[in-house]
Amino acid sequence: MAHQTAEQLHEGLGAVRAAPADEGVVRLIVRRPTIDAREILDDGRLDPAQGLVGDSWQDRPGRSGKPERYAQLTIMNARFIELIAAS
Repeated sequence: MAHQTAEQLHEGLGAVRAAPADEGVVRLIVRRPTIDAREILDDGRLDPAQGLVGDSWQDRPGRSGKPERYAQLTIMNARFIELIAAS
């Protein structure tokens, strides 16, 4: 797998920063039902207490006792992922 150089990453930041700040499209939903497992979903249900239903974010090691300290969801900019993935 080829990696982007620092110069290539710097050159691509303009496209990343040009992403709209107030709207967007969800391109991929992935949940982790267990440690080291990934499921790509066509759709998902969000719950205020659980986050993405079926994801194990609360059950991972070191996260018991203070779930408010951990993110239920991680959202990433698809333009940035495309930049670092070089695709």
